[in-house]
Amino acid sequence: MRDEFDEDPQAFCDSVIDGRQSIDHNNWPSMMYTNGLFDPDAVDMGLCRGSLLLKALRHIFTSPSSVNKPPGKKSQGRGCIAQMYKLDTVEPENIAYVAALTRSLLSASTCWEDEDGTFEAETFYSNVVRLFKDDINVDDDWVAETLSWWNSGVYGHSATGRLAAGAVMRQSGLSQVDLLRQQRAARAAARHASTQPQQPPQDSFEYVRPPEMSEPPSSPSGSSLSFGAAPSTADI
Repeated sequence: MRDEFDEDPQAFCDSVIDGRQSIDHNNWPSMMYTNGLFDPDAVDMGLCRGSLLLKALRHIFTSPSSVNKPPGKKSQGRGCIAQMYKLDTVEPENIAYVAALTRSLLSASTCWEDEDGTFEAETFYSNVVRLFKDDINVDDDWVAETLSWWNSGVYGHSATGRLAAGAVMRQSGLSQVDLLRQQRAARAAARHASTQPQQPPQDSFEYVRPPEMSEPPSSPSGSSLSFGAAPSTADI
């Protein structure tokens, strides 16, 4: 979907406005990515590392004045939410909460709406949380690196979170959520295969049948050689 926007942004926006293009909770907004970059072959690369999201979370949790200060530096005035509730670690739920709020602020809605056309805020929130806590296809390395990025950018440390009619609406191909799950499942299968012990090569033996005994060779005179009893003295 991002490639369609990049090809003709105005035409894409027009198709969304008039209802020919569907964008729902199973697609990741550009704000979710580092510098808005998106790689269809690695959907989770840079996902949940948008600079706008980071500023939004700091604005809410560590005060508006902290946004332009070094991470972890306390602001003046009354205590911020992080201080009041003794928060010092970014959790997946915090990221999902801020992502849902930011998406609502960037939409055409004038107030918070649980459903904005085909977009369901609650499902979007759950999709973000499952990036970190999917029991089947979670990517532990991605989770650790992403939470470390958040904690470094918000609190100044790299500790990871504590995980325990006429118009036809369309959405071509797999949603980005489903595509990401497929890619993670493929990577998990590859890692599993690489950790399986390899069986040592089996030595193979080929049974060779011994040659059959041939008939005894004939004597030069044509008579057969005798292998009977030893000759008697009378024969000598």
